[in-house]
Amino acid sequence: MLTLAEKSLSAAGYEVVTTTSWVDASRHAVGANIVLMDLNMPGLKGDDVAKGLKAAIRGLKVYIYSSESKESVRDAVKRSGADGALSGKGDGAALIRQMMLICPPGRKVARP
Repeated sequence: MLTLAEKSLSAAGYEVVTTTSWVDASRHAVGANIVLMDLNMPGLKGDDVAKGLKAAIRGLKVYIYSSESKESVRDAVKRSGADGALSGKGDGAALIRQMMLICPPGRKVARP
């Protein structure tokens, strides 16, 4: 999912920074227009990382990006205080359509 998101968003004109570590996620999130957070990452729980980033960086927009069930994603948004969710189901074009509704191209997207 990380590679699909990175390639699709970059091709659509977004500046994308990806990482799989908590330290890098917090560093890259500073100055980002939006953070897309997967729920399941190696060694990290996405909703915990989202909650921490929201608490640490005032005004940061964090969206859960997952192909899990709608109920699971909705619960994660509530637990984490995320600003919303994007469906990870579908292809890169589906992701771009969702992103354009919340953040126009040319913006920095952090993708832990």
